[in-house]
Amino acid sequence: MLRKSTIEAQSALSTYCRNGIETELEGAKLDRLPHYRRLVYNVVVNALNTAYPITQKYVTEGWEDLQHRFFSSHYCQHPQIWRMPEELIAYVAENEAELIAKYPALIDLLRFEWQEVFLFMMPDLELPKHGDAAPNLGDKVVLEPEMQLLILTYPVHKTHPSKLIDAQPGQYASLAWRERETGKVQFMDISIFYALFLEVISSEELSVQQAGAKAALHLGLSNDESWSSNLQHFVNKLQEKRLIFKSE
Repeated sequence: MLRKSTIEAQSALSTYCRNGIETELEGAKLDRLPHYRRLVYNVVVNALNTAYPITQKYVTEGWEDLQHRFFSSHYCQHPQIWRMPEELIAYVAENEAELIAKYPALIDLLRFEWQEVFLFMMPDLELPKHGDAAPNLGDKVVLEPEMQLLILTYPVHKTHPSKLIDAQPGQYASLAWRERETGKVQFMDISIFYALFLEVISSEELSVQQAGAKAALHLGLSNDESWSSNLQHFVNKLQEKRLIFKSE
């Protein structure tokens, strides 16, 4: 267990590294302290740049200033450096109203890019037990666990960053998964109906048809008979990509 004096020294050094305000540290050479701050800052900036390459192209003015404000004022919680960029999302949402007003899709874009990092780095998850046959509407199914849905206000998953400034708010959904064979993270633009269907099927033990009917009812599509055949096509597409399986 660390002594109180050691903890206090570490805290003082970390605070200095963040804000650059000179402080007295017993045994430290003041002329060397700026090098610690520079090195730590470079690590943080590199992690943010690596996690958010598209966001940098979208935020054409103010990205470096945002990094500096985040570094100077945010007390990071994750001990793993690769997890640290996730904290930028909440920081921006809580503290950067002016920047969000200038770049309305900023939060969605940060969430979208972080999803790729998280899926790529997440621990391996076992596939649930499943049958080999392709699922039909009457079947109960299981889903690939290394898969995530993202509900968005802006179409950041299918729009070049240079055109996001003109993007209109709406309801969008992105499906992302990590390929078991390659480890690559893939994305698919899907409708809100399909997104709701996946949320229902993942939380309730229903057949494809029952989950689809529940999603259709929620969205006011019950009288549109086309949703059923469209849903079968969607399930076939997921099955081809090894994202949905017939239950045993």
